[in-house]
Amino acid sequence: MRRLRLLLLLCVAVLVQNAVFPHLRIGGAGPDVALVLVVAVATREGVEAGAALGFVAGLLVDLYLQTPLGLSALAFSLTGASVGVLHAGLLRPGRWVAPLLGALAGLTANLLFIGVGILAGQDQLQSVHALRIMGFAVLYDALIAAFVFPLGVWAARSEASPRAPAAGAGWAA
Repeated sequence: MRRLRLLLLLCVAVLVQNAVFPHLRIGGAGPDVALVLVVAVATREGVEAGAALGFVAGLLVDLYLQTPLGLSALAFSLTGASVGVLHAGLLRPGRWVAPLLGALAGLTANLLFIGVGILAGQDQLQSVHALRIMGFAVLYDALIAAFVFPLGVWAARSEASPRAPAAGAGWAA
């Protein structure tokens, strides 16, 4: 049931990201709703879940982009795994953690996307305009994190207990 909730929420996040937010751009940028969802799940489930969900989310996002297939999958997967590692070292997160992780994940994923995209021959990413849009996207990701994180935590919760994960519960559970 947990996997189904995550998959459905991920599909809704990708659809909202590509159908609604293009009309609500700030500074020419829209948020990466799917990426923020990946980060929310990675904070609860860890490295493996963050990497796996990031890969799937990135592939779904790549279907809407004109860049090489797999570019977002790589960026989201590495970002999800990084957040899983980073969050493992945090003690008792507060309210500031969701926007902070949303912004850091947005920055990391966008830098990876632009860097690898340039290496793959996507010259349109090598511009000041791309960096300006990235800055607005990072701020947008931080803003929506407060709304997306509770949904991600809800979708990732195990059926055994709504408050604490079951022993051994992970992505494969």
